[in-house]
Amino acid sequence: MAPEVFALHGEEALLYQPRVDDMHRDDVLRAAAACPVQAILVDRLDTSRETSGDDR
Repeated sequence: MAPEVFALHGEEALLYQPRVDDMHRDDVLRAAAACPVQAILVDRLDTSRETSGDDR
C-alpha cells in the first residue's frame, strides 16, 4: 500500500523509510491499518515544539 516507503528484502526482512513526508502519510496510515499482524506502528510526533523554537 506504500511501496515508496516499504519494501520486502528477501522473504522476511522489511526495509522502510523511518521518516515519511506528508505526500506519503495517508498511504502509510492505510498500510498500518491493513497490516494483518499489526507489524506496522506509526509514531505520531508532535512537531509543534520543533517548529516553534521553544526549548522549554
